[in-house]
Amino acid sequence: AEKNPDLEHAERVARQVGLGALRFAMVKSEAKRVIDFRWEQALNLQGDSAPYVQYAHARAASILRAAKEAGVDPAEADWSRLGSLEVAVARQVARFPEVRAQAARELAPHLVAQYALDLATSWNGYYNHRGADGRPDTPVLRAEPGLREARVALVARVRQTLADTLALLGIEAPEAM
Repeated sequence: AEKNPDLEHAERVARQVGLGALRFAMVKSEAKRVIDFRWEQALNLQGDSAPYVQYAHARAASILRAAKEAGVDPAEADWSRLGSLEVAVARQVARFPEVRAQAARELAPHLVAQYALDLATSWNGYYNHRGADGRPDTPVLRAEPGLREARVALVARVRQTLADTLALLGIEAPEAM
């Protein structure tokens, strides 16, 4: 009997999300604290959970796939075109080595979990940002040449950093959800 590739993918992602949710819920608090585990919180896509971070990663991966299909070359980035919203996300990405080092020094994986949440929140805020007219004002692939490539490069760094934070916590980063 042939297996359905869509069903296999859905099962693989469900396993990644379920195991990630459990692991994240265990490490997101300081070791000294009592853990109050609730599945509905652990599986919440709206924040403070592995699925929230995994979905942010999958969203960035989706944009990168579309950019590759469209032939966008990040080497053609015009970095001077980036605005304060992109700089804020880039600053969040740049904090990762410091957070990783501190977490290792202090044997505190909750610092990595909190950083992952902070980066996912920063990325989602950027991605969902709306202008005064209510329309998205930070399009990646529909941006002007130069800016588009710089935004794609930023998305690539966000995706990689989210994947790295999840990997440090022993959690898989699905490419699609």
